[in-house]
Amino acid sequence: MKQFRSALILGLGFFALVAQTLLFRDFLAAFEGSELGVGSFFGSWLLWVGLGAVLGRAAAGRLEGLAERFELTVLLYIPALLAQQALIADARALGGVPAYEVYPFGRMLAVSLVANAPISLVTGLLFTLACRWWEREAALPPARVYMVEALGSFLGGIAVTLLLARGVCTERIIAYAAIVLVAMSAIGWLAGERSKRPIAPGGILLALLAALVAVSLGGLPDAWSRASDRARWSRLLAAEEFRGSFTTAQAKYLYGRHAGQLVVMSWGGVSETVPNIQHASEIIALGLSQHPTAKNALIVGGDSLSICLRLGKLPQIGEVVWLHPDPEYPRRLLEVLPAELKAGAERLHAPGREARDFLQAQGRRFDLVWLNLPDPTTLVLNHYWTREFFEIVRQSLAEGGVVCARLTGAENFIGPERAFLGASALATLKSVFGHVVLKPGEESWLVACDGEGLSTAPAELRDRFAKITAAAEVYPPEGLMSLYVPDRAEFQLEAYGQTAASAPETLLLSRDERPISLFFSLLLALRRTTLLSFARTVPVLHRAGIWIAACPIVIYGLLRLLYMLAPRGGRATRESIIAAAAFDGRFLVFATGLAGMSLSIVLMFQYQSRFGSLFLDIGLISSLFMFGSFAGSMLTERLLRRGPGEPRGLLPACLLLNLALIGLVAAVPEGAPRAAYAALFVGGGLFVGVYFPIGAARLRAAGQSPAASGASLEMLDHWGGAAGALASGWLLLP
Repeated sequence: MKQFRSALILGLGFFALVAQTLLFRDFLAAFEGSELGVGSFFGSWLLWVGLGAVLGRAAAGRLEGLAERFELTVLLYIPALLAQQALIADARALGGVPAYEVYPFGRMLAVSLVANAPISLVTGLLFTLACRWWEREAALPPARVYMVEALGSFLGGIAVTLLLARGVCTERIIAYAAIVLVAMSAIGWLAGERSKRPIAPGGILLALLAALVAVSLGGLPDAWSRASDRARWSRLLAAEEFRGSFTTAQAKYLYGRHAGQLVVMSWGGVSETVPNIQHASEIIALGLSQHPTAKNALIVGGDSLSICLRLGKLPQIGEVVWLHPDPEYPRRLLEVLPAELKAGAERLHAPGREARDFLQAQGRRFDLVWLNLPDPTTLVLNHYWTREFFEIVRQSLAEGGVVCARLTGAENFIGPERAFLGASALATLKSVFGHVVLKPGEESWLVACDGEGLSTAPAELRDRFAKITAAAEVYPPEGLMSLYVPDRAEFQLEAYGQTAASAPETLLLSRDERPISLFFSLLLALRRTTLLSFARTVPVLHRAGIWIAACPIVIYGLLRLLYMLAPRGGRATRESIIAAAAFDGRFLVFATGLAGMSLSIVLMFQYQSRFGSLFLDIGLISSLFMFGSFAGSMLTERLLRRGPGEPRGLLPACLLLNLALIGLVAAVPEGAPRAAYAALFVGGGLFVGVYFPIGAARLRAAGQSPAASGASLEMLDHWGGAAGALASGWLLLP
C-alpha cells in the first residue's frame, strides 16, 4: 500500500506548484511585472515555507492528531490559497499605494512578506507532518517525502501551464487542483489499515470531492472569474464601465469604456487609451517634422494604437506597422476595438512578432521608427535599449530614415538618477547612429539618424511639418515651437554630458549581456518612491563588481577552514565527528538551496530577457526545476541505501558537476533555444535535489527523528533559497 500513500504526497506537490504558479501571476500583476518582484516573491515564499517547517516540528510533537488525520490536514491548502489570493489582490491597499502610483520597492518587499504567508506557511507545516505520517514506510522519510513531493510539483507545473495555454481561467484551474488534492487525500485515507481508518474522514473527503466536481461542471468558476475581473477593474474605474478581458502568453488585460475612450488595464494600471488624440498628435509631429517625406512607419510600444490611427489620416503615409513587447497584444486589442474607433486601421499592420525577429527580416523598409516605450524597468524593456537592438533598427531604416526613442527627462531639475539614465541612452544611441538630437521635457525624445537632416530649430521644424498635406488636421504646426525649446534641450544635454564625463564609457553603454539601462531605471524608480539615492555610488559599484557578492563567501570559507584546522584538546570522538558532519549537512542544504535558487533566478531573468514575460511559462519553468529535484534526490537516495554509509567521493563529485553547470549557465549564448533553457532548469533542480538525502542521512546518523530532521532540512533548504532569491533579485541583478 506504500505507493497509495505516495499519492497523497504527490497531491501535495501538485497543488503547491499549481498554487505557486497562479499566485506568482497575480503577484506580478500587482507589482507591475518588475524583476525585483520576482526576487521578492520567491524570497518571501521560501522564507515562510521555512517558518512553516519550524511550526510543523512543534505541531508534530504537541498535536498528534494533525499527523494521524493527515488526509484531512492537507485540506488546509484550499482556504490558504483563497486567503493568499485575496491578500495579493489587495496588495496596493495593504501598502497604502494608490493605483496610479509606482509601487515603492521597500513596501513591495514588506507587503510580499505578508501576502505570501498563507500557502507558504502551510507548505512547510505539511512537509514536516508528512515526514511524521510516513516515517514507518521508508528508511529516509524526509528524503522520500522530498522526492515524491517534487514529482508531484513537476506534474502540477505541466498541468497548470497546459491549462493556461488553452485559455482556462485561474478560478477554474483552482477548482481542478482542489479536486486532485481531495482525490489524492481520499486515496491516502484508503491506503491506511482498515482497523485504523475512521469512517468520518473518508465521508468528509468523498462528500467534498463530489461537491467540487459538481461546482467544476457548473458555471461557478467562470462566474467567479468574471466577478474577480470586475473587482480588479473597479479599483481604478467604475465597475459598470467594464466590458471584458483577454489573456496572452505575457499578461492579462481588462478593457472597458470611460469618458468616450476605450481603456485597457494591465499590470495593475492603465496601459492603453483610445483615442488619445493630443499625445498621439505630438508624437507624430515631432517625428514627421524631422523627416517630412516619410511614407512607411513603424511604432513599437504600448499605448500606441492612437498614434497608428492618427497616422492613417495623412495621405502620404503608405504603411503603418505596430509591434508590442507582448507580440499577441495588438491583434487581440484590434479584435475588441469598437467599430467607431477603427477609422484608419485599414493601413495598420500588426505582425504579432517580437520586434527583433521581425526587423531582422525586413531590410531597409521604414522611413520613421517610433520606440514609444516606458523606462526599461524590466529586462524585457531593457531589450529595446541596447546597442544590439539599435543596430537592428538601423538596418531596417531606408535611406535618410529616422528613429525616435522615448525617454524620461525633466523640466527644471535633473537629479543624478535621471542624468545617468539619459546619459546611458544617449551614449548607446550615439554608438550606432551618426547624429542624435533631443526633444526636451518630462517626456523627452531622442531622435537619431545617419544623415544630417535633423534639426532642433523650432521655426524650421514648424515649416517642415506645415508643408505636409493634411498635417494641420493632425497637429497644429505652431505647436512645434513649444515642443523643441532650445534652452531646455541645452540644459538636459549639459547634465548628460557632465555625467558622461565623470563615468567610464563602458559603464554607460547598454548591451544585451550587460543591461545597464535597467540598472539606471531601477535607481530612478527607487528614488521616486523613497528618499534613498545610490546614483553617486554607481562608479564604486562598477569597480567592485562581483566582489560584492564574493566577499561573504570567502569570509565564511576562511572561518570554517580555521575552525577545522584549530588544535583540539585530545582526540576527536565519534560523537564529535558525527556532530560536525551533521552541522556540515545542515549548512550543505542551506548553501545549495541558496546557490540553486540564485541560479534559478538568474536563468529566469535570462529567459525573460530572451523570450518575454514569465507570465505563462513560470509553471513550466518551476516544473522542470522540480523534476530535476525529484531525479537528483531519487538518485542520491538510492546510492545511500546501497551501503552502510555515505560514499566517500559522492559529495565532491556532486559539487564538481554543480560547478560545471554554473559554467554552462554563464556561457549560454544570447540566441539559445528554449530547449537549452529547459535543460538548464532541470540541471538546476538536479543539483538542489542531490544534496537533500545527504543532509537527511547525516542528521539521521546524529540521532534526529524523522520529523525533526525533516523540519530542520526543509527550513534550511527554503531559507537558503529565500536568501538566494533576495540576493539575486535585489543585489546581483543591479
